[in-house]
Amino acid sequence: MDYPLDLAGFAPGSIELRSTRGGYALFQNGQKADRPPKRNRSYFSLVKADGTNEEAQLKPRALGMDIPNVKVGGELYQPVEALPKVLIVLSLIPLVLLFFGGALGGLIGAVASVGNMRLLRKVEGPLRYILPVVVLIAAVAIFLVVASLINNAVDA
Repeated sequence: MDYPLDLAGFAPGSIELRSTRGGYALFQNGQKADRPPKRNRSYFSLVKADGTNEEAQLKPRALGMDIPNVKVGGELYQPVEALPKVLIVLSLIPLVLLFFGGALGGLIGAVASVGNMRLLRKVEGPLRYILPVVVLIAAVAIFLVVASLINNAVDA
């Protein structure tokens, strides 16, 4: 999904935050922005309207599972409105499976939490508060089924 950003000093509509296979990246005029040398993958080098370079940084939200903010020239830009704290907490509850199910529980919990965040960006109204609970129940059910299948396979 693309999130256009209206950044001060840049041509209107020239900067976008896009979801990629590896997370999120900044694009300028349809091309992926370059990364500055000796910086981690959250930094990008953008060219302002006057031709000067400006460094931009992606700032993660909700343990990196939500759409990041963008920091440019000391200013923080929000591509989308932040989710209410209660929804973030509800979305991250499946991660508790890590403590009960080790690697398997952690994997299923992480997939459920990321799925929750993506779903919450697509739905509105009271359904936003019901969906994380449904996803949690589904994650627990999937964990129990897979764990019992593994247990039966080991015992056989």
